[in-house]
Amino acid sequence: MPGTTQVSPAPYTRCGWSTVPPAASTSRSPASRVTLVGDTGSSARHPRLPRGGARPGRAINGRGAQLDHAPDAARPASASRARVPSVLTARQLSFVAADARREVQDGVDALADAAERGGVGQIALYGPHGPVGPPGALLAGAAGAALLTAGAVTQATDAEAATTCTGTASIYGILPDGRLTYSAINPSNGDLTRVRIGPDLGFTPKAMATLNFNTVLVTSTTGALYRVDVQTNNTSLVLAGAPVRIADSGWTHDMLAYDGHGHLYGTTSSGLLLQYTVTEDKPAGSQHIGMRKEIDSGFALKTLTATGDDRLLATTSGGALYEYVISSSGTWSRNDLKAEGWSAFDQLLSPGAGVYYGRIPTSGAMYWYKDADPTDKSGADIAYHTDDPVSTSGWSQQLLSAQPDSYTCTTSLDRDNIAEVKAAGRDMMNAHDAAWANSSEWSCLEKLWDKESGWRWNASNPSSGAYGIPQSLPGSKMGTAGADWQTNPLTQIKWGLGYVDGRYGSPCGAWRFFQANNWY
Repeated sequence: MPGTTQVSPAPYTRCGWSTVPPAASTSRSPASRVTLVGDTGSSARHPRLPRGGARPGRAINGRGAQLDHAPDAARPASASRARVPSVLTARQLSFVAADARREVQDGVDALADAAERGGVGQIALYGPHGPVGPPGALLAGAAGAALLTAGAVTQATDAEAATTCTGTASIYGILPDGRLTYSAINPSNGDLTRVRIGPDLGFTPKAMATLNFNTVLVTSTTGALYRVDVQTNNTSLVLAGAPVRIADSGWTHDMLAYDGHGHLYGTTSSGLLLQYTVTEDKPAGSQHIGMRKEIDSGFALKTLTATGDDRLLATTSGGALYEYVISSSGTWSRNDLKAEGWSAFDQLLSPGAGVYYGRIPTSGAMYWYKDADPTDKSGADIAYHTDDPVSTSGWSQQLLSAQPDSYTCTTSLDRDNIAEVKAAGRDMMNAHDAAWANSSEWSCLEKLWDKESGWRWNASNPSSGAYGIPQSLPGSKMGTAGADWQTNPLTQIKWGLGYVDGRYGSPCGAWRFFQANNWY
């Protein structure tokens, strides 16, 4: 959301602009809220309104209450007029509007009139999560208040679903003497909550990857692959038995990382990146870890971890922080998150949801970072917690590996709020393919599903039986994306993106086909 800036209060010398958000604007309601803040200073009479009344369609509450509005067609006649005090003493006018443009314009008119009569001290426009601005472009003085642009209001009313994150960062490690360790970290604040030391594995390890809470893959310096089964890591770290040797040779990887979604990645000393498909929680051999695919060469990396489904995070000896996104066909793209500053780490870990940990070998310190949006292809929003590390010493393991997806964030989505559904759809589109993360592809996808379903999760074609946001025919096809395909718009979008990708290569490819054929 763009920030606001201070501008000259012309043409009214007593009218200035404020960027101080009202208390109500801190609420992360899924509703499309537009808050118009006006500090009237002293009471000001509204000259256009009869005492105690309002023009048809106006919805202003001088006490700052939030009024729910529906489009005119759905609004009862009794709700078409809202009572407004003849003397405006409110410091805040708030609107929750299905069609915010007229309501906000009415509010702007009222404040402009108040400015004429008594001078509005401060005025600003806020969306659901902060200021929409710059106000100079929106409200250039009270006289310019009537020039509020529709685009600005649209931006102000963009809905955003609330996000809740839960879980623990579960980290396995191997000490120089060969003993297995388990550490638990609270990802929300970086606090170390548990440390357990287990038995010697009985071989010299080279690389490791955590498959799940009680299964770890470890390679040896001789190229063997072992499965380590953990029985408990609560009050003590106990193995279910001796490590199981599931491959005798060939596993000479420098680093391993498991993405939590069926793909194990490894790098070789020559810089080759390999991908394997894992089909069992407790793989017993090549029948469960196979489909070896060479992604590409040139991956000369210092650290490697997985952050999500076919998403890798890595550092170089020069200190760069890179993200790699691997497509279903094996092609890849790289996002340069940071150009420097990450060279001190010899281990990089992620439990998911944009939380990253880096270990400094010289001191044994562990630092933590939080990427506000791990799918935006940018490292500009990574928060550094260098003044509050997990530990300043003690991390002496020669290898470390985080359980993937042990920390997750869930979006609380109002499935009937089309603005929220679209916002989630755009995020999912960006994450699906980095090449799609632009306004052109989003415009194509938005128009495509506007035509098909209006982005309604329960849209059903009575003739063909097509169902859901992407109008799957039959709807049950979407079951491959989730058992809740009938009711969850996110599941439907996930399936629809895969369909668009597989059949047309991109949203714009699908939109062009739709325009020519009226179906896709």
